[in-house]
Amino acid sequence: MAIRVHRFLPSRLPPPTNTQLTWIRGLWFVALALAVVLDIAGTVFVLRDTYRNDPQFHRLSLTSQVENDGSITVESIPGNTGVPVVPAMSRITAIDGKPVAQDTPVWDLAARLKGKDGQVVALTLASPEGQSATHRIEVSPRYAAGKDASQVISRDQRMTARMFISLLTCMTLIGCAVLLFLRRPQDPVALLFSFSFLLFAGSIDPPLNLWLATGMGNAFDVYTTLAWALLVIGIAAFPDGRFTPRVVRWILVIAPLLMVPLAIDEIPTWINVAIAFILPLFLLICHVIKYRRFQPGIERQQVKWAAFGFASGLLSLTLAFVLVDVLEQSPINGLIVIVFFNLGFLAMAIGLLISLLRFRLWEADRVISRSAISAVVTLAVGIVWTLSMDFLKLGAEWVLGRESETAATLAGAILAAGIFAPTQALAMRWAKKRLAGDESRIQKLVGRLHVWRTTEMPEEIGVRTLSALSAAVHCSGAALLVDGPRGPQLLAARDIEQADELGRPSYDPVADPRFPLTLPLEDEDGPIGQLLIGPRSDFNRYNAAQLDGLKAMTEPLAETLRASLKRAQQAESINLQMGSVEERLARLEQSGPRLSPT
Repeated sequence: MAIRVHRFLPSRLPPPTNTQLTWIRGLWFVALALAVVLDIAGTVFVLRDTYRNDPQFHRLSLTSQVENDGSITVESIPGNTGVPVVPAMSRITAIDGKPVAQDTPVWDLAARLKGKDGQVVALTLASPEGQSATHRIEVSPRYAAGKDASQVISRDQRMTARMFISLLTCMTLIGCAVLLFLRRPQDPVALLFSFSFLLFAGSIDPPLNLWLATGMGNAFDVYTTLAWALLVIGIAAFPDGRFTPRVVRWILVIAPLLMVPLAIDEIPTWINVAIAFILPLFLLICHVIKYRRFQPGIERQQVKWAAFGFASGLLSLTLAFVLVDVLEQSPINGLIVIVFFNLGFLAMAIGLLISLLRFRLWEADRVISRSAISAVVTLAVGIVWTLSMDFLKLGAEWVLGRESETAATLAGAILAAGIFAPTQALAMRWAKKRLAGDESRIQKLVGRLHVWRTTEMPEEIGVRTLSALSAAVHCSGAALLVDGPRGPQLLAARDIEQADELGRPSYDPVADPRFPLTLPLEDEDGPIGQLLIGPRSDFNRYNAAQLDGLKAMTEPLAETLRASLKRAQQAESINLQMGSVEERLARLEQSGPRLSPT
């Protein structure tokens, strides 16, 4: 039985056949159309709900919340006086004596609550404990006015920020899904992520509210858990479709089974959160093993970008869920949670897209190091600011003779600003020294050239230079030509097929598509050759720092080659003269008088 299960679980996801790709393409277009329709419909619903439905509740000093089953719960707007206090999770059971069904949609309930200013509405409310009470509340815009006046950011500004970040996330997920499907249709990992992103694009904000308001909470749970399962299977098989280590292949069985508790609302939230985040985190840790098994090159950089995106995304999503329990319910806090939630999906989608499409893979080290340093510095400053607030309040009370919240907050902001900027600058300078970039590697090469010019032969300098350039700018191939009596001659080549062609008299490097960069080698004495650079190994353009570094090292390389070639010619001339002298001595010994042995 164990052997059958072992054979049943593949060690690698096979690419789809042409027949399979036909129906996969049909399913993908359905998922794409559904995501687009849900995003558009969700956006329309959120705007109508904010500007048409919510005001009807606010005019009665209430705020509404759509539950997973589509029912509506209400509570009082905090801070309003002269109105009854309605506890959270209460339900409206009757309006002016007319019963209200629990499954009444929010738009119908808002229409029934609509009244003229000054009109008194009798609301029968059932508390979470089951107690029922009838309250007579006057319809008035002053409740909402007081609510908006207490907010730092107005309703329109909050809605603009929310729609911008939410729609940006949805469009990014859809865009990534489309690019993955078009660029890598035969890659099973890319297909898994493409489907997952489309499903998530149709289930996060703003479509999320539409799912709940229409009473399709159960379908929403299945929809999102399917997206989660596809995501974790894709993470397990990333980037080449292989499950490494071999135990990871069991994710093909575990992920569908874990969809069941994730889709059940009665399961405690902490269990669902643990399942949703711990399993992807475990898979990311497993990628450390896969990373070490890869040789330095493209595969390692792909793992770096993907791990950076997923780690950042999971951290942001975890922070969003933590803030839901920590922060008080308010519009501005809700906006903060939405921002972190969407940033999590943005980070995962962008990191994975860069990895699979191999876009700027070699910039991963610099981006990851700077992001990590900025995060650590920001966290440290936040901790210092939090710890200092109590001391600042005591200081303000001692100086002003009373507690001054404004003075303490202002002093804390000044302290945080004074610490953040210089600390971040110091950290970035330290990182620049410790985490050398392409510019630093080329500068080290220039320093070594001055040593090699007096110790190494031209061929050895060429080989070492091309090896150093390959590590510095990640070129897929390179060659070094020097001017000779009969034209350019090949001095050294690295990872170039049919390199002998480069030494032909008729060879034109500018017309060779294998070398997008042709750099002349010239010093004060004139030109001496050419440095031919192939495309980057991730097939992206060289960045500005790499181009500047390459141009800056051409003159030192030309000087080194000229000095080494001259020294090699002198050594060759001396060797020829020594050979000639030895040949003459040998002739003299053969033709000279011979002594008798007796």
